Amino acid sequence: MHRITLKGAAEKITCPVLIIHGRDDRQVPVEQAHKAYDAAVNSSNRKLIVLGPKDGRVEHCSVDNLPLVIDLIADWMVDTMEVRGAGVAAVNDARRNRNKAHESVVRCD
Repeated sequence: MHRITLKGAAEKITCPVLIIHGRDDRQVPVEQAHKAYDAAVNSSNRKLIVLGPKDGRVEHCSVDNLPLVIDLIADWMVDTMEVRGAGVAAVNDARRNRNKAHESVVRCD
């Protein structure tokens, strides 16, 4: 079986990087997210968010709490990228309507 890896590539990434990982992911151990974050040393802006039980015990691909992850991605894009016009309006609508119970989000900037 061919393995997919960022070995030798992650340190070449220079654009902003967002990694969101469920602490209880049973397919990919959370340590892999930390390794990817640590390896992306040349990223212009890197962020690692590890979601835990208070966030809905996010599993692989966020299947058990997709709205939270969509909010986190949208917020990061607005904060990191140049999002304008309708994109900003859509993100602001999502921000107003979201559930605020994201207490155990860990942000490693």
